[in-house]
Amino acid sequence: MLTRALLAMLFMSGCLLGAAGRDELSAQPYVRTLTRGEGSGAAGVFRLDRELYRRVDDCRRGLLLFAPDGREIPLAVRRAAVEALPSETPLLPAKLPARRYDSTDPTAGVLFDNAGGKPVTAIRIRTAERDFEKLVRVEAGPDGKNWRTVLDAEPFFDYSGTVEAGRREFRFPAAVSDRVIRVRIMDYPGGAASPGRRVNGGILGDAEFAVRRRLRIDRIEACLDGEKLPVAEELSERVRPSSPEKADGDTTVLTFECGPYPVNGFELETSSGDFARKATVYGSSDGGKYIRLADGELYSIDGGRFRRLRLDLPESRFPFYRIVIRNEGLAPLENCSVTALSPVYEAVFGDASPLLTLAYGGDSHGVSIAKPPAEAPVRYALGPERPNPDWYPEKVNWMRRGLVLVVGAMLVVLCVLLWRGYKSIEK
Repeated sequence: MLTRALLAMLFMSGCLLGAAGRDELSAQPYVRTLTRGEGSGAAGVFRLDRELYRRVDDCRRGLLLFAPDGREIPLAVRRAAVEALPSETPLLPAKLPARRYDSTDPTAGVLFDNAGGKPVTAIRIRTAERDFEKLVRVEAGPDGKNWRTVLDAEPFFDYSGTVEAGRREFRFPAAVSDRVIRVRIMDYPGGAASPGRRVNGGILGDAEFAVRRRLRIDRIEACLDGEKLPVAEELSERVRPSSPEKADGDTTVLTFECGPYPVNGFELETSSGDFARKATVYGSSDGGKYIRLADGELYSIDGGRFRRLRLDLPESRFPFYRIVIRNEGLAPLENCSVTALSPVYEAVFGDASPLLTLAYGGDSHGVSIAKPPAEAPVRYALGPERPNPDWYPEKVNWMRRGLVLVVGAMLVVLCVLLWRGYKSIEK
């Protein structure tokens, strides 16, 4: 009888304990109103902005969405930009004239038989060779005797021994449908300055060997029209450096603040001409102690024709960043500025109410959904941030603590009674 009474009291205390806790809405100090835009879909979406990033550390768990009747609406936070994977590029067959392509032979060339008159838009050369500089010429004609020039003396190079820069694909100004296409790999003529030689100090240690050596070409491909290229990633607000550059000869240091936004890369702008440099990105929470985030290469070759001025890094949300560019005894880069690249995030949910309430800023575990609705969502507009009128600072809840003590005491008594009953059965 006593055991049953204790179980009933435990059940009632549990109900009171749950009622004594705070609801999720009153635990959030900030709210914003979402207004539905035009559309007839049953799903909605809104874009995260600066205020949400500033108030919430984890937007996947810290955003709570409520319907007018107080019901919490599950949502999914996702990246707004979607990258399409490139499709398999159709190719024309070709046969290499020799295992190692001799660029000193003026008559040597790889021929493509385009019997169907298909539109060829590019040539791609595959080789495992490193540290070289050559020229590529592409010609086309109807019979293999009369030729017209499609590409004339295009730089074909690899500098991976020094910096991750190279060129192996050559796009045509217009599609070529001639019956025969010839690709020739040639040396630089005497006295000509290759792209690597134009860089201050030179990229390759033995430049003469790089332009005269014989290459082993594994495959040359003629790419047909219709290749799909990746969609460029959508970028949100761009942030300029808040402090000027600092150069001490061996390094150029750029320090700047990015606010609360997530960052996954930086783009450099400089007035310097041909150059190749290695760089490291650091992040800091207080502007004092920095940790290494990523390493990369920056280069501008042949008057900026071949360039990479972007540094990629794992997505992070440090308020302060620093980029250290190693000059390695060469002249520092001039007039440097940096643009921070921030991915765009949006929240998708399955509800069609005209007005919704978004609450955030406190300790919460919002209800998330694994997959967003399949139908096209209607865009909601975020209203201005305002204090939550139902929020109050969390104080010591003596009622809740007292109930916890009572429940604990009853559990102890119940365990003692059960143990005594078990012992009496054994006897």
